[in-house]
Amino acid sequence: MPAHPPITSFDRLGATWRVRLKDRRHHPHARAHWPGVIAADRMSRDELLELQAARLDDLVRHAVARVPFYQRWAADSGYRPGDPVRLDTLPVVTKADYADIDDFQSDAYPVSAMTTNKTSGSSGQPFRFRQHPAATDYSYCVLWRALHRFGLRPGHRRAFVWGRAYSFNTTGASRLKTRLKLAVRDWANDTLSIDAYSLGPSNVADAVRRIDAYGPVYLHGYVSALYTLARHIIDAEIDLSFTPTLVITESEALYPFQRAAIEQAFRCPVIANYGSVELGKIAQPDPDGHARINEDLFIVERLATGEAAVTNLLTHAYPFIRYRLGDLIELHEWVPPGLPYACLRSVVGRTVDMIPLASGGHVHGVALAHLIDPHLDQVLRYQIRQTALDRFTVLLVTRDALNESMTRTIEHDLRSLVGQSASVEIRRVEHIDPGPTGKFRWVISEVAGPAPSEAPHSA
Repeated sequence: MPAHPPITSFDRLGATWRVRLKDRRHHPHARAHWPGVIAADRMSRDELLELQAARLDDLVRHAVARVPFYQRWAADSGYRPGDPVRLDTLPVVTKADYADIDDFQSDAYPVSAMTTNKTSGSSGQPFRFRQHPAATDYSYCVLWRALHRFGLRPGHRRAFVWGRAYSFNTTGASRLKTRLKLAVRDWANDTLSIDAYSLGPSNVADAVRRIDAYGPVYLHGYVSALYTLARHIIDAEIDLSFTPTLVITESEALYPFQRAAIEQAFRCPVIANYGSVELGKIAQPDPDGHARINEDLFIVERLATGEAAVTNLLTHAYPFIRYRLGDLIELHEWVPPGLPYACLRSVVGRTVDMIPLASGGHVHGVALAHLIDPHLDQVLRYQIRQTALDRFTVLLVTRDALNESMTRTIEHDLRSLVGQSASVEIRRVEHIDPGPTGKFRWVISEVAGPAPSEAPHSA
């Protein structure tokens, strides 16, 4: 059972007036969602599955009536309104199916009500998609349902160790505007932000001092960046003046040696959230360590290939139904007591290389991936390969011939991260082969240290 009794009012969930004001503006649907979200914790397993089935039925009926992709599927498959919905009869979709951004847009929702988003391409194939705030706000609520089981609330003091993608895909004026917006966000959330992309030997000590002076209730960030902080704390024998409640990792697979170091450095438990930009928070650990799938929002299948196919049950405006993430997963055969949700046993997630530099130190692999963000109109797939400390090859699958201006920009931005003396070769290719696991990697270092022998674990 949850370790902390839930706060039943979303307005009272926020720990400060600032975060409450922010959430009213930026998550307008959360207040309506919250009572049902926390009520799911008290359901029986059968009640939860009934809710899940009803939401799937409603989603599919809407999609075949209002969404072009599923209108064509219904016509081709012979599905008729009123037919029973069977998940295994629906097509498994991939990013390639979303090439036409309008093909999954419901005509019941105006595009003006949607937000256009994009992934950084951890599978090697970036894409843009749309989201409706009603769906993203539900995901925001399930995030806090899980964290609230550990006693955390929005507005609790946080150290946020994350990347700053806007550095590469906006003008100077836009970057200033974004920095100001993020400063206001950090003030509202009571957050200290640390740039994960630039975290390295030259500034890790300063980052640790800033975090220690701030005294956060919890830390949240990339695995590799939090591990960098933890290693410095351990190696420098730093005794922190605060003890956080929790360290939350995302975006990368969490290896046992990383978990051990982070727990040793910060003297608290580490939990690994599992999700994606396009889908939301799919699974999160409970206080007993079980990676609970948020099954009131998601159906998670394990395909014959071992890959995850995920359905977000509230994406009526822009459906994700049986969406193949590319992650290899294993599901628990049983549902542990205490909560009605099934569990992930393990996830082979989107491991991100830390790229070693000829000048010393490392750069975060996600930072390299964001170099391509401004060029997604032309780039269909890409891969950045480090073949020596000072040698990089950028492979691009593009709609048309390479644009000289785009090539110069990518080369300039890459050298700004890895060193001005680095050799950068940019090549247009017809396709990029997947790795041995069948999964694409957008950043590969051939000179980084050997990967840990342990399989990554997300629970």
